[in-house]
Amino acid sequence: AAEDATRVVTVNVGGQRFTTQLGTLRTHRSSVLAALFTPPYALHQDPADGSFFLDRNGEVFGLILDYLRAGTLVVPRDPVLYAILRREVGFY
Repeated sequence: AAEDATRVVTVNVGGQRFTTQLGTLRTHRSSVLAALFTPPYALHQDPADGSFFLDRNGEVFGLILDYLRAGTLVVPRDPVLYAILRREVGFY
């Protein structure tokens, strides 16, 4: 619902934690990421701290989150990180 778009959530991506608003994760409504964060949630939520767990590469998730926030994708110069980012963007 629109009223929970500003709800702050913590996402644990491969062991790295990120904090953002639900609306940011739902920026592209037809994306896998948006679907994962639309009720009913398809993700495991940690009962201890309420964080959501994604079993994906956390090293580049911050770049994806930054893209969702700013609308511009920063591409790493490192060819390995670039390849990982391409794969992860394809997933989300």
